[in-house]
Amino acid sequence: MDLVKITDFSLLRFSLPLKSEMQFGASRLNSRDGYILHLTDEHGNIGAGEIAPLIGFSEESLDEACEDTARLRFSVYQCDIPPHLEELSGGFERWIGKLRLCLSVRFGFESAVLRLLARSKQISLSRLISDTAVNVVSSQGLLAGKAADILLKVESYYAKGFRTFKVKVGRGEMMQEVALLTEIRT
Repeated sequence: MDLVKITDFSLLRFSLPLKSEMQFGASRLNSRDGYILHLTDEHGNIGAGEIAPLIGFSEESLDEACEDTARLRFSVYQCDIPPHLEELSGGFERWIGKLRLCLSVRFGFESAVLRLLARSKQISLSRLISDTAVNVVSSQGLLAGKAADILLKVESYYAKGFRTFKVKVGRGEMMQEVALLTEIRT
């Protein structure tokens, strides 16, 4: 197997307005801010990953993520990607673990590397990771806010054809969240 070399490492800053405000602890968000990390190999294949710490939820700030990304770039630019990372068996930890990157940078980088490997093999990301992966993934409705608002959104999304939902948990009383999830499922 030929090794894949990272020949370009670039960041694109983004800020996307949210349709409705989200609250995480004391923080209120009206936009989703972050970076898209682009990795390119010697054949022009590109892998992208998102680095977007969530204010009020993530431990790191966007500035801290940017600093970690600069340290990461210094360590991996013009380097060969180690073999077998797609096995997800500790290869990334052996490769970049010593850098102690913040979680959003680690996620964005690992996503970009895996996408780059998939592109270099001319297969989908899901096929890179698993021979039995499905080819279709349904869209999800994002549910956030107060319980009453969430239940209204479930009805609205369901009427639009959504059958899968993403719910942010861990911000309130556990038993209330369990009751809300139970109600959503019925």
